[in-house]
Amino acid sequence: MSHAVDYAGLFPPAALSMQEAVRNYAQYARGADAWMLGRFILPATRLPEFATALEANCCAERERPWMLSLLASADREADIAAMQNFTSGLAFLDALELRADSAQQAAQQVEDTLSAYPTQITRFVECSAEALPHILPVLHKHKAHAKIRTGGVTAEAIPGIEAVADFLLACAQAGVACKATAGLHHALRGEYPLTYEPGAPTAVMHGFLNVLAASLLAQAQASREELLMALASTSAAEFTWTPATFRWREHRFTHSQIEAARQHGLISFGSCSFTEPVETLAQAMKETA
Repeated sequence: MSHAVDYAGLFPPAALSMQEAVRNYAQYARGADAWMLGRFILPATRLPEFATALEANCCAERERPWMLSLLASADREADIAAMQNFTSGLAFLDALELRADSAQQAAQQVEDTLSAYPTQITRFVECSAEALPHILPVLHKHKAHAKIRTGGVTAEAIPGIEAVADFLLACAQAGVACKATAGLHHALRGEYPLTYEPGAPTAVMHGFLNVLAASLLAQAQASREELLMALASTSAAEFTWTPATFRWREHRFTHSQIEAARQHGLISFGSCSFTEPVETLAQAMKETA
């Protein structure tokens, strides 16, 4: 879980203001659980607004550096200009998240897009399941990564376990690392409210422990059936930890295997809440103690 949670407080269902999200991230970065905190996610076009909020709200000397992950817009030139004009002694442009729209033209579109943006930062590309086989070779060629959307504010936005398993297996077989975004607020799969509104509708949502376990299995060349079972698990008792290992059922993963999977498999996941993943992970670990 080291630096696994990319903070997306600007986005639904949290949908915070820039000032609120910046203040939250600064607080989390100073807290006891900062080891789990990853990048701060924001649209590239809002970089000037972010710079103003950062200057107004942050930070003490010797503060840990902020790693930013930018969501690209449809206006590539505006994105690049915002990136070129951004300067900060504390925050650094670490990643860029892109989207390929058309399944038929995905490979060429991704090729053109990746060639247009700076190559020195980590790049993630989200696409449809139909387009994924076409773009994985392009991502491998450019040393870029894939991205999957694992939830949203409606039940229809949550992909089935089959789609998640197939994505992780395809990425592992292609040698392409990946990230997940949306819907992964809770450690374990279960039924949860879709938003923070009182009386909000509920749906069965993915758990980030399930997805991380499935990524480990994919990297270990486990079967599709095993990934499906890991993604479907709702019992904390099936996930156990020691100082040196992590287990899902009979599968045991060492520290070095986990480290490799975090580099070559699921690198991180985006969440509009940082406190929920922290709290639900602590609860899951307590239940298995």
